[in-house]
Amino acid sequence: MNKVIKGTIAVAAGVALFGGGIGSLAYWQSTQEVGTTYIGTAPFSFIANGEQRFINGEQVTQTELLARGFAPGDEIVISQFIDLFVTTPAQLTIAPLEFNSNSPAAAEALEAALDITVEPVSNDTTYMQFTPTADPLVYTVNGSYTGRVNITLVWPENSTDQTAANQIIQFGPSDLTLTQLPRTSAPEPEDG
Repeated sequence: MNKVIKGTIAVAAGVALFGGGIGSLAYWQSTQEVGTTYIGTAPFSFIANGEQRFINGEQVTQTELLARGFAPGDEIVISQFIDLFVTTPAQLTIAPLEFNSNSPAAAEALEAALDITVEPVSNDTTYMQFTPTADPLVYTVNGSYTGRVNITLVWPENSTDQTAANQIIQFGPSDLTLTQLPRTSAPEPEDG
């Protein structure tokens, strides 16, 4: 009986030793390191750096523009200078202009009378282009360079509504927003 007990204990010990280790030590393993990869994020910079004002083609300061007065037949251009540095497609959105005055009726009358255009312009289309979209205040931007956003206000000379006369009317500020767009789908690399 001693032999039977010893044999049973030996079999049980063998099952415990080998059976318990089947899931953890019963395979070969090797580890290899994947080389280091550095990922650079796409540059994205947008700076508004000054502006100029013109009335009927003559450059003026804000004070001179206010003193001179704006009347039917005049054209005012405000040029906001911008620097863009993007390597992916982007979208420039120009917020609608808001007119304010102590006399809301005067602000509304002036806004209604004016022909207003807003247009971004590149200083060199070799490096940066603005492409209009269906929305007149949204442009697709390709490339990086300096440019400006021109806001042109034309008060038609045949305007007879005097509600806006002898008023100080503020328009703006207007926000310019640059948004990165996703790149178009690139073809899958070929196996090689």
